[in-house]
Amino acid sequence: MLFDRVAALFEAEGFALRTSISPFMLKSIDPDPERDGTLTHLLRADRDWRAPAGAPGMGEIYLFEALARAMAPSRIFVHGIGAAWTPVALALAFPGARVSAVGGVPAAMTLLGELAAKHRLALSVGKPEGIAELIFLDPVPTEIAQAAAFEAVRPHCGPDTLVVVHGVAVRGLRAGFDAIAASLPAHRAVILTRTGSGAGALIPANAPPALARALGGLVDPLFKV
Repeated sequence: MLFDRVAALFEAEGFALRTSISPFMLKSIDPDPERDGTLTHLLRADRDWRAPAGAPGMGEIYLFEALARAMAPSRIFVHGIGAAWTPVALALAFPGARVSAVGGVPAAMTLLGELAAKHRLALSVGKPEGIAELIFLDPVPTEIAQAAAFEAVRPHCGPDTLVVVHGVAVRGLRAGFDAIAASLPAHRAVILTRTGSGAGALIPANAPPALARALGGLVDPLFKV
């Protein structure tokens, strides 16, 4: 299971994890890991490693697994790395891809480099060269930060790029997501209501059937966010 593999890497570095299989007991969305029931939080005594947006929870790590069965990108671009959790998870899910990551505090960037070297992950700090087939946005949870993150990745977004935006529904960022979607009219915008954070996805018009199936099972067409 991908989640176990990612967790093991961080636990070996001295982190304790707080995550959730189901948010029904802890229903709040909260930066305090003792109250949040949706996201993943990394805790270590030497500093506060918590990401302002919270890192993807267990259910969204499953999303990465589902995408890995449906697509084989050569380049992945992550904007907003938290405590390095997301790019490491994507590097493990897509071993054939080169994962580039920006948008983290210096300590997280250093940790990312250390983990990449120690575990021989195709993972680096910085922007990719050329177009990325998968882009994952996880900035500070405001619409201003969301828009700025998209503008930073836009040059690396092509007609066949799948864009996933973390936390759209639970953070109340639907208006900003819709604005991003309007700038990519050839993509189909959906809210992945079955993910823990209600991530948004911009799906290429010519997405292969396997990718459409992988994402379709995570969307409730009648559910209004």
